[in-house]
Amino acid sequence: GKQWYQRRVREASEDCLKSLPSVEQCRRWQESLENVLQDPKGEAHFLRFLKKEFCAENFEFWKEVKNLKKKSPQGEKLKKEVKSIYDSYIGEQASKQINVNGKLKQAIRESVDEPSLGMFDDAQKFVVQLMRDGPYRRFIDEDNLQQIMSGHG
Repeated sequence: GKQWYQRRVREASEDCLKSLPSVEQCRRWQESLENVLQDPKGEAHFLRFLKKEFCAENFEFWKEVKNLKKKSPQGEKLKKEVKSIYDSYIGEQASKQINVNGKLKQAIRESVDEPSLGMFDDAQKFVVQLMRDGPYRRFIDEDNLQQIMSGHG
């Protein structure tokens, strides 16, 4: 079940951290945040960077929504997964609350009981923008990429 899946994801991400990115890869990452997010190695290194900066929740939310869409569950299964994402990132008691505005939160809250795969789209775009404006800039800094390429990132 979920434990196995999380372990696989963790192992895959550890493999991506073990093999160092090429100069070309790092150049691509500097071109856009999307390039980082579409590259498993970029994803793994970006997440590790965010954890060091104590701001990984936006990425983790983005990733969970991406996985939800990939699995595209239906019916009760969709309801359960949506509720889990909501409780982790959006709800009042969320342990990894993401910084989305009240209107967006409200819209998502109202969709939880009748969920759709696209219900987190706006929030997903919003956190990508937050990452682009903040940590992504620091991530693609020459010094940081040099450290990553030398295995110390």
